[in-house]
Amino acid sequence: MGLDDYASTISDCTLALVLLGLMIYVSRLSPGLRGIALWGWAHFGYTIGAALRGVATADLEEGAVRRSLEAVLLGGALLACFSLAGLAWSTASFVRQRALARHEYLALSAGVVAVLGVAVAGHRSQNWVLPQAVQTWTEVVMLGWIAWELRLLKLRPYRVPARLMQAAALTLMVLYALEWLVNSRDLPDQFLINSFWLHVDVSLWFLLNFCMLMLGSFRAIESYQHTANADPLTGLLNRRGLQAALEAHARDRPRARGQAEMLVVLAFDLDHFKRINDRHGHAAGDAVLRRFARSLPACVRTGDLVARLGGEEFLVVCSDIDEAGAMQMAERVRVRAGTLRFTRLPELRVSVSAGVARGVRDEWDELLRRADAALYRAKELGRDRVEMAPPAAEAAASHAPMSPVP
Repeated sequence: MGLDDYASTISDCTLALVLLGLMIYVSRLSPGLRGIALWGWAHFGYTIGAALRGVATADLEEGAVRRSLEAVLLGGALLACFSLAGLAWSTASFVRQRALARHEYLALSAGVVAVLGVAVAGHRSQNWVLPQAVQTWTEVVMLGWIAWELRLLKLRPYRVPARLMQAAALTLMVLYALEWLVNSRDLPDQFLINSFWLHVDVSLWFLLNFCMLMLGSFRAIESYQHTANADPLTGLLNRRGLQAALEAHARDRPRARGQAEMLVVLAFDLDHFKRINDRHGHAAGDAVLRRFARSLPACVRTGDLVARLGGEEFLVVCSDIDEAGAMQMAERVRVRAGTLRFTRLPELRVSVSAGVARGVRDEWDELLRRADAALYRAKELGRDRVEMAPPAAEAAASHAPMSPVP
């Protein structure tokens, strides 16, 4: 192995170490971000393992001392294989932002045991083709898993980096499969393994890491935006988050020519909430707000916007629903609130009043005012009920107060 080859190996390991530092930095910017730090560690381990295998293979071909180099070759191949499993694991964790499911752990563990068994068998039989074959096909399988997981990233801004990573992973799969074919059939090295293909290999891995770093940065920014747009007590959207979500909704769903999009607003207000705070304390009031907020997603549809506007006021914004469906949804929320129970305060009961209004998206302020007026009417009629706002033409003639009675 020449001096240039050693210099190239050292530079690859140094670059992997720098990338590891960047991945750890991004993960610390967003502590809840899954997968990004693991990718950095796994890629660093893969680079070290591949370097050890490359050095040992080159020296063995030159007739160097055999026993110690055989151990280095086996260790490098195993480290590369386990690190590739870590790369696939980190990709799945990053894309899904959850821990691996039980069947995924079992499949990964079975693969690791199989790789270890084949490598040990090759060591005992002095068959050094086996560790190289194991590493090659582990690369092919794990890169395929990575490409498969990345298909789930379909939204902007993740889509373009994810597709580039898929293309790089699939190209590497073909490259490594051809490399194994050349080695297994003793074809001339010039057929595939030359400096050009090595540069392609390094470039594709650089592309994979660069895109993964981009994806991690996007996730970190999204986490910061979520923190700014979320209510800290309940985790629901706040006013700013609701406005941003409505703007994104308008961008993603352009209206048809000459047709205004209809929205439905459901305004909720917990009844006698001040009395709960006065009798049981603010800690109990916060518990009521959190429990009610957690009950809302089960009563609405996927894609509906749920927000806390402040105090005991909550809002649900829906599209593609008529008045009857909206009233049924609001009634589900009302009934669900009445079933809430609190272990430390078994006597505490919660009720909620609701106002529902339907109108065009361009008249958001008026739509909100009408929902608020319907909520006020539900309070006046005895609370713990749902009221529908009259059509916009009728509502324009009335001037109901905009804030519900306590």
